[in-house]
Amino acid sequence: MPKKPKSKPEPEKRKPARNVRETTKTMRDANSSTVTKQPSTPAKQESVLLELNCIVEGEASSFPVNILSTEKVGILKQAIKNATKPDLDLIAAKNLILKLISGGATKIGLSKLSGSSLKELDNELEKLSTYFPDGAAEDRIHIIVEPPQQDMSFIPDEASFHTNITRGSPPGSPLSGHQKNCKRIFAPDSTYAKFLKEFAQNQHQLPLTTGKIPGLPRVSLRKRPDINQSAKPNLLFLDLPDPSKGVRQSEFPTSMAISDLIAKCNTGFVPVFGTGGSEKTRGMLELLAQQWGFYFNSTGDDIGSDDMTTLKSEAGEKLHDENKEINNTRVKKSIYLLFLARLHILQYLLNVTDSNRTFTCARWTLLQACPPVFNAAFDIFNILFRRFLILQWDTASIDTLSRVVRQEFSTTRDLIRHRTFSDFEKTTALFAVLDEAQILGDQLDGRFISETDEKLSRSLLSPVLYGLRNVAAESELTIITSGTGLSIYTLTWVPKSGFIQEGLSSSGNTINGFPYMEFPCWTTRESVVSYIVKIRNLLQDEEAKLVLDGLLPPEAISLMIQRLVGRFRPITKVIEKIIELGDPDGWKEAVGSIESGLTSYENRKMKGNLVYELIRMEKKYNDNLDAFKEPRSLEVILGLLLFQRYMFGVESLVLRGSESELVVHALGRIKY
Repeated sequence: MPKKPKSKPEPEKRKPARNVRETTKTMRDANSSTVTKQPSTPAKQESVLLELNCIVEGEASSFPVNILSTEKVGILKQAIKNATKPDLDLIAAKNLILKLISGGATKIGLSKLSGSSLKELDNELEKLSTYFPDGAAEDRIHIIVEPPQQDMSFIPDEASFHTNITRGSPPGSPLSGHQKNCKRIFAPDSTYAKFLKEFAQNQHQLPLTTGKIPGLPRVSLRKRPDINQSAKPNLLFLDLPDPSKGVRQSEFPTSMAISDLIAKCNTGFVPVFGTGGSEKTRGMLELLAQQWGFYFNSTGDDIGSDDMTTLKSEAGEKLHDENKEINNTRVKKSIYLLFLARLHILQYLLNVTDSNRTFTCARWTLLQACPPVFNAAFDIFNILFRRFLILQWDTASIDTLSRVVRQEFSTTRDLIRHRTFSDFEKTTALFAVLDEAQILGDQLDGRFISETDEKLSRSLLSPVLYGLRNVAAESELTIITSGTGLSIYTLTWVPKSGFIQEGLSSSGNTINGFPYMEFPCWTTRESVVSYIVKIRNLLQDEEAKLVLDGLLPPEAISLMIQRLVGRFRPITKVIEKIIELGDPDGWKEAVGSIESGLTSYENRKMKGNLVYELIRMEKKYNDNLDAFKEPRSLEVILGLLLFQRYMFGVESLVLRGSESELVVHALGRIKY
């Protein structure tokens, strides 16, 4: 705004536009022991200390800037940058865009502002007294700060990595810490970079079994390595789809069912729940092996990286005793950093020379699911996440991290589109799978608040999900939660959760508004026999096929069906155990061991144990009675079953309507 000639001041004409300031000033002067009148001529106006309340666009909290009225707009920009350190360190003060709110606005009123009520302060030589001749109202926000759009990509390609990684952020800024860590991790001579480059070029494969039945995948779990058990397979990884080899969808019914559920849901959030062993994890691996995405596992001794375990630990150590909003913010910042580490690693892999045909979404899925299997010396995802976490926990704002991770997500999408074996288009969404999500649903319960209703307390799962949701637009990222406890989590959250509620009414199969998925049945002899035939056909050694036939006679299959039919994982675990034992009579011991682990009270703490599930669900039911429209206690249902079995010898209980569906999906189809 140009200066008005000093010889022609017209303060009287400008008074009506300053009624809010005049009123505030009058009230302030009335309570003051000394009243100072402002000179009527701006040219003679004395310097006044202004306290300007500013807010960065997109952020929730405002901040004050104290500055003299005789200072210029350019000095104000520098003062704002200094007041927001380190969040705006990447941006030169002169490039900040300042929008003046005419008359000021309350926080509530910010959302109602129109473009006409804002004036850009684009003249850096203009004195602030021009805009605040009578001071600034103390209870209002005066300036909106808009950072210019910037390219914050750190790893555009392998060749130019070292050039780009060293420029952009000034020394000492939080994001410069990101760059330094990336430079160390991805340096050409670093152990990490060498491993990733070799992996992208297909030089690392899953270990395979040896012994009487060689050639099956051998994958141990985190913190539970199978030492000297080279004969024990892990059938969870048997014959996963690979786009480079061609994929027939009909061969992978579980991932097909998940894809159908995703298509039916109108939101970027898809919950998949069921009892342990119902093939959820296998389905997620199949899905991600065919389409690009990210795999996270919430348990500490399962497949996947330890980065989510690190997040849980850090969240528990840094909880605020009273302010749940601070707890939410800290966890969401951690999720951004965790996701940022994944994005950087994926970008590096996508840009490795000569990897266009060798590094597919199937290979990326294997690396995420088995980091210690491919390299026992380190978990690359957890290493980079920990380094980011130390740098950014208390220094970077959540909005800065959000902007960075969104930019890196966009960069990653562009890189994926140019892969050889990829049907990825501009409209294709990536997947973010959170497996064993029930762990987060029960952890630190009540220490967080709902993002849509601050009166509602939440567990750790809530800020984790909202953090993931803010990584990208809903059309670009589909979040899939999978776990045994998600049934009660959904029943208690769906009626009160904003982004989960969207679109559920048209989501296909529903129980009281909740979408559920039909898992492929393992209820017949044919389903078990066909799976064993698949294993046999994948063996390269004819002698190994004959050995398998001897280890799995018809009697073994009959006992499996009698004791364990209904779920994928119990059946495959028995087959794994039988192959490991290598004894033609070992099938009886194998079936008995797995059945005991699933159904006995003594083994109630084992993963997938039904006694534990019954105790957990009964407790959840009693604690959340308002979540059930037609409550029917599990205790009552089991009592009916036992009564009918004792009196009439029946082996199954007939339930009406959706009750049977809930029981089937919550407990599985196992007989006992």
